[in-house]
Amino acid sequence: SSSVESRVPDLPPISSASLELRELGDAVARRTRSLIAPAPLLELDANKAQREIDLSRHDLRMLCLVVLDVVIDKMGFGTGATRRDIEVALSPILRAAESSLPHEHESRIVGIILDALLNERGRRQQFVERYAALEGGEVRWREFAYRLLEETQTEESERVFRASSEAINLYTEMLGYNLEDAAEADLAVLKYQS
Repeated sequence: SSSVESRVPDLPPISSASLELRELGDAVARRTRSLIAPAPLLELDANKAQREIDLSRHDLRMLCLVVLDVVIDKMGFGTGATRRDIEVALSPILRAAESSLPHEHESRIVGIILDALLNERGRRQQFVERYAALEGGEVRWREFAYRLLEETQTEESERVFRASSEAINLYTEMLGYNLEDAAEADLAVLKYQS
């Protein structure tokens, strides 16, 4: 019995254990949301065979990431990327995958990518996914609402695409940054440019 009593002081105090559990819950929730954010890209590529156009030679996940890359790049030095900016960036990749790609199919693929990133199927509303969160020692279901891309109009009436903080996170989390809000995401864009 004395050996059991001697081990008791080695156990963390209850408040420390609950703090660790809360921190674990917060960390897991952040990582879960990080896994959810690329879901539209993965779904787009997984369902490409259901399209009326043959997309078998194209990795739509990669094309989505290139679009986000172009948009983030243009956000760092301006207002965002135009559709033309995106078409110019994607064209050589599309042609490298399918050299005989008709121009109209190239334009349709760009449209498919943009529609997916804008959540056109959901009328450009936020993507919403349910996920399990560990809170107070219990598993609770929460919703994660997010955007990847938004289309806005500049003062010069030009239509441009801008990446959300979640889209920027797809890049920055790979670099070890954790962004909690849009202001931090904007700063990350500037760092990304450097």
